[in-house]
Amino acid sequence: MARLLLALFVVLNVTLKSTLTLVLETPRNGNVGISGGDIIPIEAAPYMAALFLENEQWCGATVIDDQFVLTAAHCLMSNNTEEWKILVGSDQLNTEGVFIDVEKILCHEKYVFPEVNHDICLLKLKENIPFECFWNIEKIALPENNRPIYEGELASVTGWGETGLACQVSHELRKALVPIVANECCRRVHPNVTDDMICAGDKHHNFCLGDAGGPLVIRNRRNTAILIGVASQDAASCRTYPGVYTRVASYLSWIQNTIQSNK
Repeated sequence: MARLLLALFVVLNVTLKSTLTLVLETPRNGNVGISGGDIIPIEAAPYMAALFLENEQWCGATVIDDQFVLTAAHCLMSNNTEEWKILVGSDQLNTEGVFIDVEKILCHEKYVFPEVNHDICLLKLKENIPFECFWNIEKIALPENNRPIYEGELASVTGWGETGLACQVSHELRKALVPIVANECCRRVHPNVTDDMICAGDKHHNFCLGDAGGPLVIRNRRNTAILIGVASQDAASCRTYPGVYTRVASYLSWIQNTIQSNK
């Protein structure tokens, strides 16, 4: 039932696209996207986590605190915390890493499935993430303020989702560089895009099914990784249209207050 509902979310967000065309190109640079893209070691994205529903990889997530990860609200089809766990410290879904059970599911109070607004959720873990034991696990920095995200600026997206080739899920972590798309352009295929969202990707570079909840990341002048988005909608059109991400900067107060009140 949970998998069916998640598929319904995806289908409901693929609308008006048969009559609209948006061709977005960036120079080829070796990265062909998560949908077929580049395999990377976990050291290249040590903040990356996989969200498991029982024994099945379900969505992506991002380590932002010693006891909290951030993901998309629509990923959490079940409120039973015993069904969920997080994998950190591994680029392989079936080997290595550390599994930690989920203690609390803290999705945004204004999120209503299958809507796309406020698609953001914090998961409190039963145990602290063992940063001191694993050098390949790190929390990512959050944006300090709502700095402008410019059209054409490149960000990275990572995940274990479908590669776009015969609907195969990758057991190895992949990364793509995706160009930021101006919201006014993105609305031509995603009319529901708001200022609390970011669009990114083109027909060669995107996130796909299984990558929802994962991080959209840029690097600042000091080469520090900054989490700017949470993969949200249009995973089903990963080879055709830009993906839509929840804009993390719009929810900084909610993230900080939720963590503080649930420590």
